[in-house]
This record gives sequence, structure tokens and C-alpha cells, in this order.
Amino acid sequence: MVSGAGRAGARRAALGLPRTTVAALALLCCVVSAGAVLAQETPQDAAVSDAHGVQEVFRVDVDAVGNVGNEDVLVYDREFFDSQSATFEEYPFLLSRRYRAMEQVDEIQDFRADLDKANATVTLTFRETGRAYNMDDYWIMYGFDSRPSKITDREVVIEEETTENSDFTLWQDMDFKTTTYVAFPEGSTNVRWDEQESALVWEIPAQKAAFAADQRNVLQSNRAFFIPLFAVLMACSLGAAVVVVVRGRRGSAAAVTATLPPAVSADAAAPAGADQMPPRADH
Repeated sequence: MVSGAGRAGARRAALGLPRTTVAALALLCCVVSAGAVLAQETPQDAAVSDAHGVQEVFRVDVDAVGNVGNEDVLVYDREFFDSQSATFEEYPFLLSRRYRAMEQVDEIQDFRADLDKANATVTLTFRETGRAYNMDDYWIMYGFDSRPSKITDREVVIEEETTENSDFTLWQDMDFKTTTYVAFPEGSTNVRWDEQESALVWEIPAQKAAFAADQRNVLQSNRAFFIPLFAVLMACSLGAAVVVVVRGRRGSAAAVTATLPPAVSADAAAPAGADQMPPRADH
């Protein structure tokens, strides 16, 4: 009867392989098997790592007079939300302080925070009055540092990936993937991003034309009042100019008179006794 060691030796002899070569092949097989196991586990580990963060969708809706309605939806990692949502419920001002630090307190209105525990989501809504500024020829809204990924006359899309450590993360480092949608009023044209000003700029030609027409209509509808008013103002201006000129001439004449020497009378200029006739000699 042939032992197991004998059968293995017989196989090695049949293959013509030395013992060191067989050992090396066995080690290689172990390494390959371990690599296959790691390859199967890596996608799952990567998914777990990527899940620790916040998916944020921020919508900014601008109206025709520069006021803005905001909706900020934040979807948290389930593990983080389950452990920290009670803190947000107990201290809701943490969710608003991010925005109130950037704006005047009276510019943030109707702030509301809703927690959806089932979906690990926080939804914030609020309004900002006068967020956009009317520069006569165009509108401008500041606070956009990142280059937009999409620009049309009705919407701008901005995509950002950042690491945040703030009230929203309860002072922990968390990865944020934020997509911002900015919607503009109807009739907006020439929408653009000003990198130097970190601002969005747009124009509303119909609004500008209507404003100019309103300005003209005010003057035309009140011609009966404005024409006499302008005539009186012009007359007053001319009268004031005449007074200034006359006073200027009088002042010049007075200055010339002051520089002349005093006049001397004929009597004062004659020597003493000149008015007496010399005695007449009698012959």
C-alpha cells in the first residue's frame, strides 16, 4: 500500500516539478484567492464610505422685483441622522444660523425647518427680500462663487462637492454634494455668471421698457403742471443771473472810484492872499 506522501511524490515525479516550485505555486494560488475575496468586498466597502455624507438640493426662485424664495433639501446619511436628529429637533436654530450669519436678520423671513425621519431628510424654506439688486440696465445677485455647469435664460445650475464642518454637520467633517438651481423671472435674457463679482447677472428688457414708458407717461400726463413750473423756474434763474451781473458791475465801479485821488477845489488851490488886489499907487 502506497502512503499519501508516496502518492504526492509520485505525482511530483510524474510532473517533473521540484518541491520548491510546487511550494511557490501553492503560495501564488493563496494570493490569487485572497485578491478575489478583496475584489468582491471592495465595492460594498466603497458604497459604505460614499454613503457618509449629505446630498443637498438648493432651489432659488427669483421674482420680478428682486425678492427670492429658497428651498434647501438635505438628505443625510442614515446612521448620522438617526443618532443626531434629536439634536436638530431640540435646537432648531442650528439649521437657520447658516443663513442668518450671511444676511441681515430682517432679510430672512418665514423660515421653516421640517425633519423627515423616515427619509433622513431636512427641508428648509425661507424668503429673502431684496436679494437681487436692480442696476437700471441689469439685475445682479451676489453670493455665487462656483462656476455654473448650465446657464439658460430661465435657469442656472451649479454643482459643488465640498467638505463641511458646521452647524449642519454638528461640527463633524462631512462630504457635501450640492446642486443649486436658480430660476429667473419670465422675460429674463442674457443670463451670465460674473466671476469677479461672484454674482449672477441678467436683464429684463420688457421691464426696463415699461419703466421708461412709465417715466415718460408721468411727464406727459402732468404737462399742465410741469410746463408752468419749468417756466417759473427759468424766469427765477434768469432774474437771479441779472441780479448777480448788476451787483458785479456796481462793485467794479465802486472799486474804481476808491482808487481815484481826492478832487481839489480852485479856492483851496489858490495861495493865501491871492484874492486881495495890490494897493493902487497915486501919481
